Order: sequence, then C-alpha cells, then structure tokens
Amino acid sequence: MSEIIVRRLDETQMKRLDLVEGQNPVWIDPSSRISTPVARILFEEWRSEAQSTTTWTFPHYEVHYALKGKAELTYTSLPLHLAESKRTITVQAGDTYLIPIGTRWTRKVIGKEPYLHLCIVINPAVPFEAGK
Repeated sequence: MSEIIVRRLDETQMKRLDLVEGQNPVWIDPSSRISTPVARILFEEWRSEAQSTTTWTFPHYEVHYALKGKAELTYTSLPLHLAESKRTITVQAGDTYLIPIGTRWTRKVIGKEPYLHLCIVINPAVPFEAGK
C-alpha cells in the first residue's frame, strides 16, 4: 500500500452491527471504514436505547478518540482480571484513550446522546466484514 486512504463519516449511513449476538450492538458507517493488515479504522457509535448487556475482551490494541456523547467504561486488565483491580472511567467528546490487548470491559452510554468515537484497531487479529 503506497497511497493515502481518505474516508468521511456519513452519519445517515450508520448500520447496526451486533458484536456478540445482539448483546453488544454498535453502529458503523461501512463506507467510512479503512481496513489494512496493520490497522482498521472506523467510526463507531453506541446508543443509549441499545446498551451493551455483556462484557467485551479486546483481542488487540485499540485507540479511541471520542467525538460526541459520554460513556462509562468499567474494566479489568491482564493478567488476572481480579475484582479488586476493577476500575470505572467516564469518557466524553475530546478524550483519547488506549485500550491494551486483553482488557475486559462493560460499557454504558450516559445520557440520550449517542457516544461516537473514532476507533483505531492496531494489527487487527480478526477479519472484519461490515454488514456480515
């Protein structure tokens, strides 16, 4: 790959994607996704009317940049995911955060406004096909 890839978010094209059989819904704009062997970049939105009802474990490193809304993240980390190490943080528009591989979290949108962020998956381990 030797060309710069440019994509623009079109919020009218957001489509629901269930990461864990309806328990962890996100909305993405498939046309704004960039997928390469070294990184996957996409806009992802979480909505208050469809909160996640399960935990998610990250099989890779991710960087998120929050664009709008607010969310609460409760997580544990490797190596043991001990209850004593559980932490809760609140993220909102303007925040950037790095999620280490193996992090296990639950997420909750705070308020009625969707939580929209730019998601950068570093060395994606799992192939991704929008809409499948």
